[in-house]
Amino acid sequence: CDWHASLSHLGMYGSNYYSYLWCKVIAASIWRHLFQRNKSQPLAGVPFMLKFLRHGGSKDPNKMVGELLEDVLHRQKSSCQPILQDKNDLKL
Repeated sequence: CDWHASLSHLGMYGSNYYSYLWCKVIAASIWRHLFQRNKSQPLAGVPFMLKFLRHGGSKDPNKMVGELLEDVLHRQKSSCQPILQDKNDLKL
């Protein structure tokens, strides 16, 4: 009986879960900075559309997210808010 072979699916669990949590942090940050206060305003999504969606798959997603968050945080730098204000932003 090769019992350790049945546990091979757990080998990538840590890195997959870390990636999942990091995606939640990025999504929570984008939501809070662009949409939370302006849920009903159609123009709230313009930065997201221009910096992220319009490129489709032609640009590195890491660069797009970085540019979007850098632009948003730069405009709001006087607030000095952390990316996540509290653990409830993740809603695990």
